Amino acid sequence: MLNIIFWFTFGVLSGWTVALIARPAAGLKRIASSGVAGAIGGVLGGAVSRILAHRPVIDGFDGPSLLVAVFTAVILASVFNFIFRGNVKT
Repeated sequence: MLNIIFWFTFGVLSGWTVALIARPAAGLKRIASSGVAGAIGGVLGGAVSRILAHRPVIDGFDGPSLLVAVFTAVILASVFNFIFRGNVKT
């Protein structure tokens, strides 16, 4: 269970960071939606990395899966920001 909490938390932080770097004057909607995209990417990336390593998804802290989760969160939040860069009113 601890892994999922870390993946989610670091995913949200990664999404927020991507939003602030991509558009420093981003509004609250942009930052929140990037955080959600980051959280989804973090949980998906972390879970997939554990499955590919043939380890249980819910099992203590695992550093490599956390790194994959953060990387996936950054990628997903970046794609989200690229696709919706002009569609979200700030």
